[in-house]
Amino acid sequence: VQGAAQLREKIPGNFVFILPPSYRTLERRLAKRGTDDEETILRRLRNAALELREAPHFDTWIVNDDLDTAYAELRAAYVAEKCKPHNNVGLLDKLLKEWDA
Repeated sequence: VQGAAQLREKIPGNFVFILPPSYRTLERRLAKRGTDDEETILRRLRNAALELREAPHFDTWIVNDDLDTAYAELRAAYVAEKCKPHNNVGLLDKLLKEWDA
């Protein structure tokens, strides 16, 4: 969240926020990893709640419930951004020159 805020000030882009499907699912995933103690998991869940409040500042939201679906949505967001006029500078002028020739 902090890194995206810094980048947003400097460069244009499509900023994507990956959301957990639910509090319980995130809690289960963190516990299943087996790398953190309970106190650390609770701290991470509190941090996640704070970060969720920043989601409105992002351009695209993707719920990380099903990996294939989340990947397809991320790819779609990338392709959509790539097709925007500000990412195709000069394309319209090039095509119009062909018509005027």
